[in-house]
Amino acid sequence: MTDLLPVKSFRRKGNPFPCEVALGILLVLPVSAADGHKPARDLTEASLEDLMNIEVTTVSKKEQKLSQAPAAVFVITQEDIRRSGMFNLPDLLRMVPGVQVGQVQGGEWAVSSRGFNDSYSNKLLVLVDGRTVYSPINSGVFWDEQNLLFGNIERIEVIRGPGATLWGANAVNGVINIITKAARDTEGALATAGIGSEGQGFGGFRFGGRLGDSGHYRFSTKYLRGPALWNSVGQSDIGGQRSLAAGIRADWTLSSRDSLTVEGDLIHGSAESGADTIKLPFATRGLTTAKIAGGSLMANWSRRQSGGSQTELRVYFTHPERSETIYSDSYSTIDVDFNHSLTLSESNSLVWGLGFRESSLRTSGTQYVSFSPANRDDALFSCFVQDQWTVVRDRLAFILGTKVEHNNFTGVEVQPGARLLWTPDSRHTLWAAVSRAVRAPSMLEVNLRARPGDQTGPNGIPIQVESLGSLLFRSENVLAYELGYRVQARQRFSVDLAGHHNIYTHLKTYEPGNPVFEPSPQPHLTLQTRIANLMRGETHGVEVASNWNVTERWRLVPSYSWLQLNMRLNAGSRDSISRGIERQSPRHQYQFRSNLDISRRLQFDAAAYYTGALPNLAIPAYTRLDARLGYRLRQDFEVSVSGQNLQGGRHAEFISAGPYARATIGRGIIMTLSWGL
Repeated sequence: MTDLLPVKSFRRKGNPFPCEVALGILLVLPVSAADGHKPARDLTEASLEDLMNIEVTTVSKKEQKLSQAPAAVFVITQEDIRRSGMFNLPDLLRMVPGVQVGQVQGGEWAVSSRGFNDSYSNKLLVLVDGRTVYSPINSGVFWDEQNLLFGNIERIEVIRGPGATLWGANAVNGVINIITKAARDTEGALATAGIGSEGQGFGGFRFGGRLGDSGHYRFSTKYLRGPALWNSVGQSDIGGQRSLAAGIRADWTLSSRDSLTVEGDLIHGSAESGADTIKLPFATRGLTTAKIAGGSLMANWSRRQSGGSQTELRVYFTHPERSETIYSDSYSTIDVDFNHSLTLSESNSLVWGLGFRESSLRTSGTQYVSFSPANRDDALFSCFVQDQWTVVRDRLAFILGTKVEHNNFTGVEVQPGARLLWTPDSRHTLWAAVSRAVRAPSMLEVNLRARPGDQTGPNGIPIQVESLGSLLFRSENVLAYELGYRVQARQRFSVDLAGHHNIYTHLKTYEPGNPVFEPSPQPHLTLQTRIANLMRGETHGVEVASNWNVTERWRLVPSYSWLQLNMRLNAGSRDSISRGIERQSPRHQYQFRSNLDISRRLQFDAAAYYTGALPNLAIPAYTRLDARLGYRLRQDFEVSVSGQNLQGGRHAEFISAGPYARATIGRGIIMTLSWGL
């Protein structure tokens, strides 16, 4: 279950403000596309060979064809995003086999890869253009802080399985890298707006141009209002998230060898949750609000030398702030990352790098949740190396590497990996991997001081419950074995198969102590629960993704994943809740997406997503049905109507620990207008 934090805060209910309506009207006014701007190419017009040859960078920190990547990697393209009808990032990740997605509350999502799903999903590393958005305070990702304009996204690369050899700690079960478009690809103007049922809506605007003879720039902004959710007794009193984000990007070609990119973004917003009435400190029932704000700035310099050598230096600064009812936090992080890839010979290529990250963590607690000490500064030093030997040209390759990090919690962490890639011909690819990764401790496990609520013991004696972090908390470890196979069976059909067996040690538990009687201020018992590492486990799974171009105008994308978790407590553990994580991820998931070009102007897209039961959360299996109808009045202007959860009824997708109402999700319809595609 989620860490024993009492509440997440959220906000008031109500209709959109008049200014929000005005913003929506403003954003639907026609905007002309730049001269020479071409609409995106439909995937149904692309051959499977084109799709398999998409260049990915997350697997090896250098460009390589998707078909030759020795990992379970899935790419969500810009066309996938446009035709999905989605308008927030977690929903897009439903497309990926082996990834579990569930909405918890207004702005809170549970997103994980290969199990261990939870509100923070601390074993999944999320990046935006290589910049981590993983919280060093809470161990995980706040998805309501990631409000990107979808028109700026080039693709989303998702690795299921460890990626720590290159990306470091917390890339235990997967890596998600959201890669945005270069500024030269976003010249001209774009405007998009949508409004729908349940109070949901969004609006976005982008404008890009040239900077002299060698540069390009763009400015973009996006407003998002999520749909209102219903509670477990059928009341629509849980508002969705609201956020306003703005960003800039500039790219320069400094010389024939050098290029520079500068990016900056700001975000401001809030999100709501509902709380049920239970014992103190949760005496009231209603809504609470989380307020978010922050920004980041990143500069990336790249230089291509002769002889297949390339260096890259990335420096970024980020400062997010989060204010909730029970505590507030913020952190400032500066990160410096240097990478060098070079070709040593026709059969040998090397990638290595150095990194430094300094984070200043600040918290402000209440009588319910605090941190001791409230503030701390953490430094992370890292280096990595990965070497690829081609044993048989274009047929057999062996990749060996490791990442070494030093953090303030556990000292030195070594995360090695080995991969084997065999391509007997251009249509078949087999790969195997064994790797180790760690999920490093955070301030939450080490410095937490929480009082999640009081209970009544025998003879009516009050019991004061406390949850405490531990300075002895260790990193959670995984040793992962993976096997994969890709085949383009025919010109119109391809299959990607991946299997894994993971062994976990030092998993987090909550260990209760013996009650202690205290006579003042009134007689009561104190029961302390400390965070420890007294659980281990194994997972097994299979993921299948396929593409079938039935005709030149019709494409089907079915996928399936199976997952089995088995957790075991170590001798001496008294934990009674942590093993429940094995029944908190669906055993079976499948999806079936269809993209149909009815004509050159009219498109119909549909999807079915099945999610197995979550017994630990008392959530039964459900099937989600989505559909989209899009019509292009001209090349740069499209109107579409999208429906989500069209199967009817309302269902819960995920429940967080604490006094949360069971938020349920129902049918939603949204109309979208876009200019400057």
